Amino acid sequence: MAASHSTLVGIALPLIGLAFALSVAAQSQSSGQLPYISAPNVPDSGAPTTRVQPLIQPVRSATEQQRGVDWGHLIGQSLFFSSFENAFRCATEQGTRDGFSNPFFRGYLNSVGNLHGWNDGDPFLVNYIGHPMQGAVSGYLWTQNDRGYRDIQFGQNRRYWKGKLRGAAYSYVYSVLFEIGPISEASIGNIQNLYPAQGFVDHVVTPVIGLGWSITEDALDQYIVRYLERRTSNNWARLLVRSGLNPARSMANALAFKPGIAIIDRACAPLNFKILNGWSLWENVTPLS
Repeated sequence: MAASHSTLVGIALPLIGLAFALSVAAQSQSSGQLPYISAPNVPDSGAPTTRVQPLIQPVRSATEQQRGVDWGHLIGQSLFFSSFENAFRCATEQGTRDGFSNPFFRGYLNSVGNLHGWNDGDPFLVNYIGHPMQGAVSGYLWTQNDRGYRDIQFGQNRRYWKGKLRGAAYSYVYSVLFEIGPISEASIGNIQNLYPAQGFVDHVVTPVIGLGWSITEDALDQYIVRYLERRTSNNWARLLVRSGLNPARSMANALAFKPGIAIIDRACAPLNFKILNGWSLWENVTPLS
């Protein structure tokens, strides 16, 4: 009976997170408001006009006057990401499925209390590639919902580095929750309860190297992606370049239900686009000042 209850909990927790993320997205679509994109200001002259409003509008750059965090979308996208990761663990890791036979609360508390040391027994590819990418994705999740910093661009300026550090702080919180939170490796499968999976390596590597990963992607976008975009008008080629050279940012965009990679508030890019009815529509437009 205890095993069946633990199995149900292990399946239910990722589904609850996914349901919450989908509900947030559905609510934003039903309200007619698209996340991250502000409608252009149209002056009211009082005179009638016959000008037809186009379906695609250039994206206005975010300013530092836009404060606060879009917590609803941030939490929904983070739960979606966590649900995807935990579902993948349940599907591919026998050790995770074996943990379903443990009493849920006892197994969870034993896992959290058993943490010590550095190594956790995972191979190099998991610890130093997979988890840093997780940190980069979660950092981008924060940035794309951080209204005052979502338009930061790579460069030697205080605002860029402040925005990146804000994202890195959130990636640390996300990493800890993924390791030992209510919907985590500790609660689903009781991973840390087994030798040698007790180390703190992921708690440090995920946000620190993840920050370096996201900075590298920003630099690639600044000096390579934009360079290639200026030399081609093929939207599929641009999509391939953006997604290939910015995989973590692309994943964060996908978690926000934006196909491909949406460079929000890229005022200097020859390609601006707006998400409309779930699809990405492109148009070469003159950037707004």
